[in-house]
Amino acid sequence: MAFTPICIPGDYHQQQTLADNVASIAVSETDENPDWNRVSYVLSSEMRLRLLTQLSKGEATPGQLATMLDKNSSHVSRGLSELSEQDLVVCLTPGETKGRIYSVTDHGIGILDQINSMTDTG
Repeated sequence: MAFTPICIPGDYHQQQTLADNVASIAVSETDENPDWNRVSYVLSSEMRLRLLTQLSKGEATPGQLATMLDKNSSHVSRGLSELSEQDLVVCLTPGETKGRIYSVTDHGIGILDQINSMTDTG
């Protein structure tokens, strides 16, 4: 005996509400649970970790970051590109070819917080 769902007029709103509730539960579970793939991605590169940490202190250009981190600007640019692809940093001035300003995203802050909580000993 197969179960056949019956759609009763007026139940659409309830079905939509249920779908919305499921979606919000999925989002809240994601917010509460760390994104281990991205945590691992950041931890697997000293450059990505240092860039994310530095940008958590404030916006900066690749040139400024290269100076602050004492690293080659091409390495900084590659790291920023990698972090940007993972939605951990964002370029605030995408139309500019020089002097682009980067900032950490909310998701990037969350990943950095998770990393910091892993390394806290106290």
